[in-house]
Amino acid sequence: SIFMPLVDFSAIYLSMTLFTRFWEVNMKGEPNYYPEIVYILILPFYAFSWILFLFLSKLYQGEITIQKLFKGSFWGTLCILIVYFIVPENYRYSRAIVFFGAMSAWILPFLIRLMVSFVFKSSYQMSYFNNLKAYIVPDDTHLLHMENIFSKYSDIKLYFSNQSNQATDCILDI
Repeated sequence: SIFMPLVDFSAIYLSMTLFTRFWEVNMKGEPNYYPEIVYILILPFYAFSWILFLFLSKLYQGEITIQKLFKGSFWGTLCILIVYFIVPENYRYSRAIVFFGAMSAWILPFLIRLMVSFVFKSSYQMSYFNNLKAYIVPDDTHLLHMENIFSKYSDIKLYFSNQSNQATDCILDI
């Protein structure tokens, strides 16, 4: 589907545009420091490069993992930096924009998927939420209280076992 790459592209481009405007005013001291070509050509090129490498890392196919997200963002950033250092100096703009974009290209797709996985829980899951387990060792006085709290959530299953005399092991299978 083309929907998620478009959402990612839009989020990355918007965040970079806002950051570039912030950078112009607060770091460069001028509201229109960068020419319009930055907003029309350079920032879309950066965002497209990250989306292309996220696609090549198979983020948009099959299981969604942090490794795919990081790999695609890393290779996209590397490609952008290579192009950045090859082009003539008058086409080089702030490296801070590239590095902010790199952070956006990793964080925003993750946050978008996190929100989508919670909103559409049954149809869209990220692999790092499947089979998440936490081990809690409560004392006997807190055990009933924990059972009451976690019984309200249907997707959390509790398994108890007495493996030691000192405490009850509680395994949360989320």
